[in-house]
Amino acid sequence: MFHRPPKVTSTVLAVLGTAMVVFVVSASTVYSNLTALWWNRLWPHAELWRLVTSLIWFGPADQVHIIEFLGAGAAIWLLGSQLERWWGPKRLVIFIFTSGILANLAAAVTAALWWPGQPAGGPGPIGFALATAAAAIFWSRGMPFSMMGRVLVLKGRHLGIFLAIVLPVSAVIDVISGRPLIRHASDLVGAAIALLFVTQSWRPWVLMQRRRSRRLKDLDVIEFPKNRRPSNRTHDPYRWN
Repeated sequence: MFHRPPKVTSTVLAVLGTAMVVFVVSASTVYSNLTALWWNRLWPHAELWRLVTSLIWFGPADQVHIIEFLGAGAAIWLLGSQLERWWGPKRLVIFIFTSGILANLAAAVTAALWWPGQPAGGPGPIGFALATAAAAIFWSRGMPFSMMGRVLVLKGRHLGIFLAIVLPVSAVIDVISGRPLIRHASDLVGAAIALLFVTQSWRPWVLMQRRRSRRLKDLDVIEFPKNRRPSNRTHDPYRWN
């Protein structure tokens, strides 16, 4: 049996499922006009609420991104549960909204530059960002999943290799099919945000701590000359008397 996802993951899945039901039973054109993200509606009309509603948009009326919805739902269920236990609920909420909103905003800008009039949005970048973060965090360790009475372990590096293969292959397929590459721009931005979020390389104190750790590591491999040994009168092994 599947384990029940944690609180935040269950809430996100419930919101996406409810939004999909509303999309199906209502006029999809009306739903798209209310939730989709267009750059010209953000600027200069300042319809900033579209940054949030774009997370529950599932595609134009004539081409619903059902595969993207299912993939994002699976990533949120499986990987979101792992990251919620690793990060905690508050950090996961910040990550979901940050990666989803900024990725969809990048998709809207890309559409405005190269595919004018195309709407942007969807939960796909959230799933891709969660997968990237899980691959980076669990790169050298496994993620256990309990399914149907069995425990399966997914290595983070295997997930990273899978993402590195899927993204260019899907881009080539879209180019051959003549479809716009808007969602790939959002996936790349979501992956970049995930790496920044995991490594925290944008924080000055993190960089200072890493430099200090490297200096201490270099000190640990110091070899004293044969005729110079640290004195027994001091507790500092790197102070020579």
